[in-house]
Amino acid sequence: MMTYTQKEKAMRKEELIRAKKIQILKKRIRVFMTSLIALVIALVGANAITSAKEAPEPETIWSRQMFYKTVETGDTIYGIAQEIVNELTDDEKQWADNSVESTARRLVESNPELGNSFDYAAAHLYPGMTLRVLMHVIEK
Repeated sequence: MMTYTQKEKAMRKEELIRAKKIQILKKRIRVFMTSLIALVIALVGANAITSAKEAPEPETIWSRQMFYKTVETGDTIYGIAQEIVNELTDDEKQWADNSVESTARRLVESNPELGNSFDYAAAHLYPGMTLRVLMHVIEK
């Protein structure tokens, strides 16, 4: 049988062991919470970066518009195409189909009175002739 002093010593020893276990548990909880908070902060930051990259730009709606040009003395197919392209906005000029070369080719193709070859069309332009061409434009 244990004496009062021995019981007191055993209880005190158990209390110290229990206090150490609680202290270790508190440390583990602190480490876990710190890593959890760091993870949440990283996720929020990554989400903010991702959503900033994915922010949709205002959508550009393209359509087609017919342009008409009356031939004057001394005009060439490329000169007329250049005048038509100059009427477009900078964004519309970036479209590959709106280049001067493409516009000149489409001028010949969309005006049957010019024939079907570029050389023939260049030789058969006459003042007063109205040419038409379909261009890509930004819908307003």
